[in-house]
Order: sequence, then C-alpha cells, then structure tokens
Amino acid sequence: MSTLTVSEAKAQFGRLADRALRTGKPVLVQRKGRLVQIAPYAPTKPIPVYPAGSLKVTPREIALDQLAGPDVAPDF
Repeated sequence: MSTLTVSEAKAQFGRLADRALRTGKPVLVQRKGRLVQIAPYAPTKPIPVYPAGSLKVTPREIALDQLAGPDVAPDF
C-alpha cells in the first residue's frame, strides 16, 4: 500500500483511482498527519426499485391519520 501527500494524489487522481479498481488495494493519502484512502466501493445490497405510484397515500389513509392525532413518541 502506497502513501502519497494530497498534492501528489491531486496531480494523478485518475491513475490512482484506476489502480485501486484494478488491484483492489486502497491507496493512502496523507493530509496534515491524518490518512484517508482511495479504495473500490462495493454496495452491500441494491437499492430497491418501487413501481410508479406504489408509495401513494389514499385520501382515506390521510383522513384516518388525521383522526388519530399527532404521533407521540414513547418516553424511554
């Protein structure tokens, strides 16, 4: 794993990102004595896709919600 300064990384960011993607190994960048890394990202699970209109609320549901009154959170 290589470590670069921000100035060095800035000049070659595209190449560093490509290298991290190709090798799977992160590249460390040092800024004021602290480290950040450029690494590949793999989402843990896909974002669900809902069909159009599936999240609509009906007028009846709105009326029932208004009858119930404001939500009160339990006091723990």
